[in-house]
Amino acid sequence: MRQAGIIAAGAVYALQHHIDRLAEDHANAQTLAHGLVEIEGITVEPVETNMVFFDISDLGLSAEDFNQALMARGMRVSVLGATRLRAVTHLDVSSTQIKEALDIIRAVSG
Repeated sequence: MRQAGIIAAGAVYALQHHIDRLAEDHANAQTLAHGLVEIEGITVEPVETNMVFFDISDLGLSAEDFNQALMARGMRVSVLGATRLRAVTHLDVSSTQIKEALDIIRAVSG
């Protein structure tokens, strides 16, 4: 892998300075997943880390169209396939923003 040292340096910094708050990222991911499960048409995969994978095939939208609608409201997720998406919680995502994200996703889904 090219430039692995730079990538490793970021990981080492995170482990030295942010390990205690990883629990917060994981809790935010669980909150997001629980909220997504309640939205009709969204299927959520089991969450083990700070990444939430979900499928919107029952909404009748493509992942790209769904993401474009989210972006129009100030939110973005990763498109992983025709109807599969990923949301990631991290240092810059608060529990308040998780609630806001769920409101945006409900608006786009409904």
